[in-house]
Amino acid sequence: MLHPRLGRRIVSAVAVSILAFTAVALGSSSGMAAPQADLREVEAQVRDLEMQAGAAHEEASRAADRLSAVRQKLDSVQGRLQSQRKELNQTQAVLEDLARSLYTSGGIDPALGLLLAEDPVEFLAQASVMGQVASSQAGLIRQAQTGRLRLAQTEAEASDQEAQAKALEAEMSSAEARVTERLGQAQSVLDNLRQEERQRLARMQAERLGQQREEASQAAGTFTSGSATSG
Repeated sequence: MLHPRLGRRIVSAVAVSILAFTAVALGSSSGMAAPQADLREVEAQVRDLEMQAGAAHEEASRAADRLSAVRQKLDSVQGRLQSQRKELNQTQAVLEDLARSLYTSGGIDPALGLLLAEDPVEFLAQASVMGQVASSQAGLIRQAQTGRLRLAQTEAEASDQEAQAKALEAEMSSAEARVTERLGQAQSVLDNLRQEERQRLARMQAERLGQQREEASQAAGTFTSGSATSG
């Protein structure tokens, strides 16, 4: 089972690989001479595949965050479950001793004998209804019955959290697989280019990235200027 912290480290590594991917692929050499391709189409195809890989990475990251939250809640529920089991076992142990003592002393209707072996708590509950158990002991019986109900509810809650965790693990694994698949497809596209085409494509991509940085810088400057004016 994949730990959420490990999952986040994996998807973070994938994000870094997306940024470095094109540079590494374009720098590699291929002995195969591929047909002349429209480099702009190739760039668009590679960019689309990288965007799909990036989107899958984000999906895996979100699943990892949700999985971490579910795991924390599950840990809390399991701690509560362990405490409730311990408390119920202690109460039931006392009632089992009491039930055997009452039965062997002959103070209990023999018709309840079979119930003693199956469920000592229910045995005492029936004996209490029949007025064969002291009122002070009836409170302990009710405590055990309430403890059983509470434990069943907590077990159901734990099962629900475990199911959610498994679903998120599957979602994260699927997204990580898509990251690997899309990057592999982009690599295959680049492998079909000749060295000269790789170099041209690298220049085109460098120009595009430079333009994106410039646009981002201008947008940030506009935002800063607007904030200063409004202030």
